[in-house]
Amino acid sequence: MKKHHCWMVFMGMVLTAPSLMAMPQNGDYIVLDSGIYSSTSVYYFSEGMSPNILHEDTLTSSIYIRDGGMDKEGNVILLEGVWDLDTGTGSGRIRRITPTGNAETVVSSSALFRATGIVIDSDENFVVPVEASNENSDNGALLKITKTGEVQTIATQPNAHLAPLCTPARLCIDADGNYVMTELESIYRITPSGAISTVYGSFGNSELSSAQGICQDQSGDFIVADWKSLGDGAIDGAVYRVTDSGIISTIASGAPLVDPMGVALDSNGNILVTDENNPGREGALYSISPAGAVSTVRVGSPFVDPIGVALYRSPARSVEVSVNNRILSRGGILTVDVNAAALNSPFDAWGGIILPNNTLFSFSLQKTILPGAKAIATSVPRLANGYSGNMLATTIPPNVTPGKYKAVVGLFPAGTAPGMNTAIGGYLDEEILEIK
Repeated sequence: MKKHHCWMVFMGMVLTAPSLMAMPQNGDYIVLDSGIYSSTSVYYFSEGMSPNILHEDTLTSSIYIRDGGMDKEGNVILLEGVWDLDTGTGSGRIRRITPTGNAETVVSSSALFRATGIVIDSDENFVVPVEASNENSDNGALLKITKTGEVQTIATQPNAHLAPLCTPARLCIDADGNYVMTELESIYRITPSGAISTVYGSFGNSELSSAQGICQDQSGDFIVADWKSLGDGAIDGAVYRVTDSGIISTIASGAPLVDPMGVALDSNGNILVTDENNPGREGALYSISPAGAVSTVRVGSPFVDPIGVALYRSPARSVEVSVNNRILSRGGILTVDVNAAALNSPFDAWGGIILPNNTLFSFSLQKTILPGAKAIATSVPRLANGYSGNMLATTIPPNVTPGKYKAVVGLFPAGTAPGMNTAIGGYLDEEILEIK
């Protein structure tokens, strides 16, 4: 049987580009990669850019990511299996990876060795399905692990040999706070009180074969990744839409999808899908439009076994910085809006453009008075009522090579060098800018 992986993303005068790339920014892809069972990696990158490593484990034990998610603070949460090569024993652990790449183990337990997925509820508890220890057992369960490490049972496997909770895969939380879980040919709903019902599927009568990642879109439908065996070791992948009433339809199937695992939605309603065995036998990340058109975001190195994907969303800040015009002609003007609530101390605003190779573009952001905007000096005192409006502008040089770039902006205490450690509220905004 195939293994179960589960997933359930500066500006002028900036000193060095790496200090600006120290953490993911809003809209970055977060990709979990289980490597080759001796290392795991969490990558982040924007469209058209090379992936950066947020976190990597290369220990003597065999470590593999089974699932992951993001908490309210912008941390990546990993559910990992750990097989100790020296002792021959297995365990599982939940790890928290901060936006700056620091890692800490939240809980480690042999009981988590059979955990297959993870979600984070509104109270920041971890909810994990645990598969049965063998086909003759009925000890599959859905567990809740509180922030203090207490383990509670939400639901248990009703019968030996049988789903639900015999061989669960991944899960999501629906709009009503229920846990919706994939398991082979079926999708189940489990209420917080432990009541289990079938959303879709039954043995021998299902479009699904080995359902994996699942998420819910704004209309309430579930998006499900699935793969099925074609014999002789060949497999075929598909992404389905399943309504709450159990009606299934195909969004995309066949090449290039082979072994889709993790699914997520971007801000435009496109479906992000990780595929751990694309036609070239390399890892891949695809984007599928609502109409079913499949496009490649990235394929191959450094992806080996990408099993999960998300879009990074930083926590709510009291400072909002945004790039206005994302498509510009050479010689056009890039403008930036700032909405700074209750900033009581002077600050500087900085800006710049980063090339695809992660080096900072070689011009300083001009501090220009825009029509209706206030002048920007080196240090700008702000009152408690804050500031809102156009703040910065820069002209794109006419000799810039057309293409996609990163426009990055941030606020920093007056007189300080820009960097993530000095950004007000830790806030930087980063968006893709297309220059034609």
